[in-house]
Amino acid sequence: MTWPRPAVPAVLLALLLAGCAESATGAPPTSVPSPTATTTHGNKWPDDADMDQPPPFEVRYDDEALVLYPYTFCYDNGCADGFDEDPPSIGSPARIYVHVAVAGFSELAVSQVAGDYDDPDLTVEADAEPLGNGWWLVTPRGPADTYLVELFASGDGAGDMVADVRWETP
Repeated sequence: MTWPRPAVPAVLLALLLAGCAESATGAPPTSVPSPTATTTHGNKWPDDADMDQPPPFEVRYDDEALVLYPYTFCYDNGCADGFDEDPPSIGSPARIYVHVAVAGFSELAVSQVAGDYDDPDLTVEADAEPLGNGWWLVTPRGPADTYLVELFASGDGAGDMVADVRWETP
């Protein structure tokens, strides 16, 4: 069978995007705390929406879990941009564990912003260490403060997703 040349890139793009929908699942590493309480923040898109939303982040700290839907993403069949006007506070744990449930999202950047969000001098990158199965150990850097923390998961050609929390770092 001979395909017209324009069809080849379209088929390759469809195969690439289909791979984006794979999820990173499996048991969390033993170092990840088991939650006794779970809360949810953000909006899940309706099942009949025109595009798919990536699975939410899961943020674990102490004995709590936060299911955190991204407000901005490029995933599977589209992109959406948003802003979280009231990100949830996670208190002051010494470290957090973040689960990114999309297998193609192999990178996690965590930015801590103190004070005015528009001042790049007040931004510090936290340490994000991969633990396997989509889990990351995040340790804050910089002076103790209350930060707006941006979680940015991405992967080469797989898309990205973003969500925020407030973290009072020790």
